[in-house]
Amino acid sequence: MPATRGRPSHITASTSAFADTFTPAPLDPVPYCRDYAAGTGSPVQCGGSLTDEMSWWNGTVEGTPVLSPDEKVIYVGRGDGKVYAVEAATGLMLWDFRTCNDVADCDKPTTHPEAGGEVVAGLLLRGSTELYVGTFAVEGAEKYESTALYKLDAASGALVWRYPGSGSLAGTFVAAPALSPDGNTIYAATMCGPATDCKTPGYLYAFDPSGKLRWAPVPLADAAKHVAGAWTLAVGSDGTVFVGGGGSSSCNSAFVAAYKPTDGAKKWGPVSLPSGLGIPCANRAGGLALREVNGKTTRVYASTNFTAEFAAVGSPSGGRIFALDPATGKQSWGSPYFDPSRSGGYGNALYPTLDANGVLYTGSSGAYAAGSPAYPVQRGARVFAVSEAKKVLWSYDAKGVIGYSNPVLGGDGVLRFGDMRARNVDPMLRPASDPAWQSVDQTPAFYAISGT
Repeated sequence: MPATRGRPSHITASTSAFADTFTPAPLDPVPYCRDYAAGTGSPVQCGGSLTDEMSWWNGTVEGTPVLSPDEKVIYVGRGDGKVYAVEAATGLMLWDFRTCNDVADCDKPTTHPEAGGEVVAGLLLRGSTELYVGTFAVEGAEKYESTALYKLDAASGALVWRYPGSGSLAGTFVAAPALSPDGNTIYAATMCGPATDCKTPGYLYAFDPSGKLRWAPVPLADAAKHVAGAWTLAVGSDGTVFVGGGGSSSCNSAFVAAYKPTDGAKKWGPVSLPSGLGIPCANRAGGLALREVNGKTTRVYASTNFTAEFAAVGSPSGGRIFALDPATGKQSWGSPYFDPSRSGGYGNALYPTLDANGVLYTGSSGAYAAGSPAYPVQRGARVFAVSEAKKVLWSYDAKGVIGYSNPVLGGDGVLRFGDMRARNVDPMLRPASDPAWQSVDQTPAFYAISGT
């Protein structure tokens, strides 16, 4: 069982606009560079091929956090292959869990630091006691890392089950798991692999809480019937499972499909989310939001981007919001529903979120400029509030680029998101102490903005 740490974490909410919620301190340290085989670290490139090195994303907080029902605990995944539980009021770490390649090797001091893969997808909390986590195996490191779904005890971080018990699923988990309306089915969907040149499909899975499959995994494809995978999924009030994703083609691979909860049979789709002119263009449906009215799904919103792994780089075309009829998948309310670039945005469309009145919150990622040792921000992100009638109610300019930290709307009506100020291009060649870094603003900001 994971040890209770009772020490500060690095999760904080800080900008010049308001005070820190608690004092930041590091989570478990991650070596700047590590050879897989030797397990030793160095402040510069360890040597050997890049596929033998730790990915530079491994020290980051990547998965979208979830909050316990009593709002006392924050659960978050990280690029070091660990899951953390943090006391929301103080920042004290309650426990951490190390993923693994076999259930017999989970969360032990001897577990290889690279085993289990990165926790890139968001987490799912079922009730107040069950936490579901998917891992991400970095391309080129498949023999060290693995893709699997975990169920953890939310109070202690103890492993309940891992699927599969040993080894790895094909593809990777980028989409967060989702829950059926009755709370009895856990859905998970993988991205095709390898993501840059899809040869094996991603799959849609349905589990009962004990870890047993409810029906055979469903292979995913785009509208042109090419091999594809999931980047996002959502479940409607009637149990319909909506999957959004893409494949390896450079353009027009973004899709959304709907599946029946009873057996995984296709309800409609996959339907294509066409990009604008120009290359690069859209090849991913990066986010989904469901409009629910009186217990019925009335609209499905989907955002598009170009190669979501590098979403923060930004692209002038492709990043749009589409509205679909939840019964048929047909586009409605215009095509696309909202184009951020027509309102001053630039880059990929941010994952959409909705309030109770149907106001859509989304935006554009912004873009980096070329530079060394990092890409500095060229154009900051822009966040929009859009009415159901497609009217822009307001927009907000961030100073940095928004990559994975898409806006989340709280029950208090406050929209929260974080940005990035630079994207490293040679992190293995230059240690953090290199003077060249001193001129690059790497300090991200966390924003909290209201509807005005």
